[in-house]
Amino acid sequence: MDRWVIIFWVVSTLMACWGFSLFVRLVSETIARRRKRLAAKYSKRAGWIAVGLMVLCWVVSVGCGYIAVDLAEQFSWSGDPLSGVNSATVIGWTAGLFGVFLVIWWVVGDRARGRVRCPGCWYDMSDAVGLLCPECGKTAKCEGVFLKTRRPRWLVLMALFFMGGGWYGVLVGPRVAETGEWLAAVPTWVLMAGWEVWPEEWIYYYQSAPSGKKIYGSRLSARIDHQWVSDARILRFSRRLYKPMMSNNEARWDPMRLELLNSYGNVMMNRGAPFSNPPEWIEAPGDPDPLMFFAAMDLIEALNAPDQNAEATLRVTQSTSSTTPFYMAQFWMNMIAREQAQWNSTMFPNPSVVDAIKNDRLAGALSGLPETVAVEELARALVADASGSVLNSMSIIAEALGGTERFITNDEAFDTLMSLNLDPKLIGPAKRHSMLAWLTRELSVDQLDRVFERCSEWIGSEDPEVRGAGLRALRSFQVNHSFDDTTGYGPYDELIELIQRAALEDTRKIALGNQSRTSIQHLALLVVVNHDSDGALVYPLLSEFIRTTNAEPPSTNRYVYYRAGRVDERDLGLWIEWFGWIVDSSSFEDRYWMAKNLPSKTGTVYDDQLNELGRRLALDENASVAKMAIGKLEQRGAEHLIPSD
Repeated sequence: MDRWVIIFWVVSTLMACWGFSLFVRLVSETIARRRKRLAAKYSKRAGWIAVGLMVLCWVVSVGCGYIAVDLAEQFSWSGDPLSGVNSATVIGWTAGLFGVFLVIWWVVGDRARGRVRCPGCWYDMSDAVGLLCPECGKTAKCEGVFLKTRRPRWLVLMALFFMGGGWYGVLVGPRVAETGEWLAAVPTWVLMAGWEVWPEEWIYYYQSAPSGKKIYGSRLSARIDHQWVSDARILRFSRRLYKPMMSNNEARWDPMRLELLNSYGNVMMNRGAPFSNPPEWIEAPGDPDPLMFFAAMDLIEALNAPDQNAEATLRVTQSTSSTTPFYMAQFWMNMIAREQAQWNSTMFPNPSVVDAIKNDRLAGALSGLPETVAVEELARALVADASGSVLNSMSIIAEALGGTERFITNDEAFDTLMSLNLDPKLIGPAKRHSMLAWLTRELSVDQLDRVFERCSEWIGSEDPEVRGAGLRALRSFQVNHSFDDTTGYGPYDELIELIQRAALEDTRKIALGNQSRTSIQHLALLVVVNHDSDGALVYPLLSEFIRTTNAEPPSTNRYVYYRAGRVDERDLGLWIEWFGWIVDSSSFEDRYWMAKNLPSKTGTVYDDQLNELGRRLALDENASVAKMAIGKLEQRGAEHLIPSD
């Protein structure tokens, strides 16, 4: 079948070339006649025949090409990788050979063969007197030129055109065969020159592409990623893309422009030796400092805009790509910091040095913002309903500006961030509280009185939704401020006592997003897990939780994770005291939980007791429990206790 595909492509190409050459010849001779450079030799009828023949050639070409494409798709033929024969190379070779035929035609030319013709317009001079042409008025130098061979110029141009096109077809043939896309035959410079007018799918991959829309592997961004073009051309193109971003909001947030610049960054970052000294080919397409400043201003203005549905506002607030101008400026700041760190060291750059250089530059780029942005505006921007990448950018901006204590001491800013406001124009309370906890993580505990006061109000409420919000808010502050029972701060410790009662008594259910539900008891347990440093509080609560509910309890491994690995012998003793009973539980879910959370720490006085619990669980009648217990015994180095059967 591949033979028929090749035959149809050959016929299609020959007909297309022939039809095109007829068209060029017809136009060329028509122009020559009007300028009296060619004597009329053909009738109107001959002209119409030429037009009909030209149209027929193109019709046959399109028909054969359609058949060739259809056959190739039906039989999944993309060419022979060994011989290099594919559709593009067949077309290239055929067009090239047609060009060679035109060269031969031009060399042979239209010889005189005894005919006496004017060398200017080729008028028949056999009846003329003297050297003056009565048709065009040209005077020949001598009678010998009347026997000159006629070689049309258009033949040379056509031959060069077809041979050049054929050479290009052979050149890009492997690429077309590899991708299976005719787009791969389009020169990269053509895509670069018209990147704003070509179809989007030719230029970049966009996440919001309609279903069924083709994703081209030979799109422009992929060509840059795969280094189909030279470094110098990529850099020139990137500078061309980067320059308008300094003065135009729409250009800064154009996803196609950002994706192309991101591809340039990937090429530079993935260069052969990214940590060589000096680094290879590291050059930003422009200064990232003003881009950072302008992007930050765009974010703050858009998130404080009165009309959140305006097109210009949505372009900023709903940007979901990681290639936002803010992230792009960050990327280039980081790469420049790496370059500077590499020049100062003969080894791999020190991450702390890189971060210090980048953070200093970030603070300098955003230094003008405090003069124009009030803390109230910044707080409103932080909690506006926007994409995750936009909110992450706002967190970085707020942190870079310093003085995060303002969010606690400023009444409007604190109420904006630390509230239960369910306005759809704002992100949910849990995200707001988590953001405030992150921004204030460098503050001392005595500077967080307002936070604990607000959490106390919520946790003391009889409304389960309000109490749940208070528990989640406190948990965010626990994680970001490393609060636990070693903090020694009165208001916080009082809150924990209140939460312990909720962990034992409040089994009411609340919504937890994504239509899932959880209990107040479960949330309270998580807070206590984060608080307890040795298990004295949380293990009794977890044990009681397992006895009285069928819900999946929090993992004690999670408890260990939040305590940063502070596991000592007292922890293991408490674990055995409060959870040892589960090995005889009638619920296989409880026994599976115990097997999954059996401590793997060894080298303590409790090794024998823990190994015995693991051995009994390995004999469990439930296969899942036994399999989990066997894995834990292997982790503990007690393979000899694994049942042989």
